[in-house]
Amino acid sequence: MKIKPISDFFNNEYVNYASYDVIRKIPSLIDGQKNAARKALWYVVNKNLNHPSKEVKVSQLDSKVAESEEYLHGSMAGVIVNLAQDYPGTNNMNMLFPSGNFGTRLVPEASASRYIYTYGTQDLFSLINKEDHHILEGQTFEGHDIEPKFLLPSLPLLLINGTEGIASGYASKILPRNPELIKKYLTSTLKGDKKAPRNLWVPYFKGFRGTVAQGEENQWIISGAITRKANKVTITELPIGYNLKSYIKVLDRLEEQKLIVSYCDFTEDNFSFLVTFNRKILDNLSDEALLDYLKLRKKVTENFTTLNALNQVQVFQNPEEIFNEYYQVKLRYIQKRKDQLIASWTQNIREQVSRYMFIKGIQDETIIINKKTQNDIIKSLQGAPKIIQKDSSYDYLLNMPISSLSKEKMERLLVQIKTTKESLDKIKTSPLEQMWLEDL
Repeated sequence: MKIKPISDFFNNEYVNYASYDVIRKIPSLIDGQKNAARKALWYVVNKNLNHPSKEVKVSQLDSKVAESEEYLHGSMAGVIVNLAQDYPGTNNMNMLFPSGNFGTRLVPEASASRYIYTYGTQDLFSLINKEDHHILEGQTFEGHDIEPKFLLPSLPLLLINGTEGIASGYASKILPRNPELIKKYLTSTLKGDKKAPRNLWVPYFKGFRGTVAQGEENQWIISGAITRKANKVTITELPIGYNLKSYIKVLDRLEEQKLIVSYCDFTEDNFSFLVTFNRKILDNLSDEALLDYLKLRKKVTENFTTLNALNQVQVFQNPEEIFNEYYQVKLRYIQKRKDQLIASWTQNIREQVSRYMFIKGIQDETIIINKKTQNDIIKSLQGAPKIIQKDSSYDYLLNMPISSLSKEKMERLLVQIKTTKESLDKIKTSPLEQMWLEDL
């Protein structure tokens, strides 16, 4: 057996492992997704799974994504479930639809993947513009096309849904923000009025009935909700992160330690507990102290570590910096989309004009195809004005049916050319910000 210096391991194998580990576990600031989630969303978008009639079992989607996008790390059913969950503390905008038991705030465990179904939500298909597919940075694995480096959603999903991940040497913890406020701020920024709505950067959990307050730098205090009367306290909300079972353990411990007299669990659809105190203890506790006493305040520190457009680790200081970087990257890619559309429509007009000139030449008898060899026809086309080749040949003209060589077809082509030119002129003069606003 050949002995290798340990320095070779750390300089080669370990570096490769750590780099790949970061790509898998740290999210992109552009689409807010980690590697596995992006594979699932890319498959759903490409297969146009956008309606309940196209729903698929999570277990089947798991295997299809793994095969199509070369996922090599076992089951990704958990990733798919995470993309579909929509109860408080999960997604503010879920990209997949939860058809079946995907867990609840009370009991977060989903049913087995063979019993639950999903498909792409309207939010997913409205945020991902298919016109951008041609400008995405593609990737291949062993010669097979897989998902791109990142998608280009119209809103910064990293800030809307948040993220958490631990990789080799890096960790990311970003709390979610209010999608309506993010959209409002983005819209005003695109219109040239960068006025931030109140509480824009305060973490927001859809459906959460507690409070979120600023702590120390990049720290937030997430509190449940209580009311008190005499020697009793009613708990109506728990901090994000608790479920029914985990908080009952907290109350059991408080009861065992005789810090509370007793409690009753009235939870049905929402958390509801009635806690009985020793009156003297309760009278000496302020509301804030009582929240701490009942373990109803949770401190969370954010860590704004992401992958940028080059798949390099980039650390930000606050969510506004992430928003600004996302904004600049998205604008650059809208410019690429604009350039691609201009090139595509320009070529389309050239082909339409070429068809028109071909039909006109036959009508005017300046192009003779009757009793001519194909080589003779091609030679006559090579010298004809405004007639071009497509894919290095004139087959698209020569294969036109006879019914297309009519005066009516010429007139329809003139209308098409005019319409396409109007669209081309519009895209040429459209500001990038306006194109983005239309996406929204």
